[in-house]
Amino acid sequence: MALRTHLENIDELVQLHDSRLYALEKSFQQELKVMQNDFYHEKETMLGNITTFFCGLIFGAFTYISVIKKYLFKLTPTVPTL
Repeated sequence: MALRTHLENIDELVQLHDSRLYALEKSFQQELKVMQNDFYHEKETMLGNITTFFCGLIFGAFTYISVIKKYLFKLTPTVPTL
């Protein structure tokens, strides 16, 4: 009789432990999903910022080069044709 009661108590403790472990696992998975979403959005924002920065940098470089070309073209002496 005492053995049966002891085993029933152990079974209840195992069930309690399993339910707590399940709750912890579920909570962990939810937090992990939130962190992954935050990471993904932050990554996309950073990539967008980098793309915008380099596009602006390239556009600025081309603009600068075209200004230099125009200035140099004005400085080149023209040779009169005969």
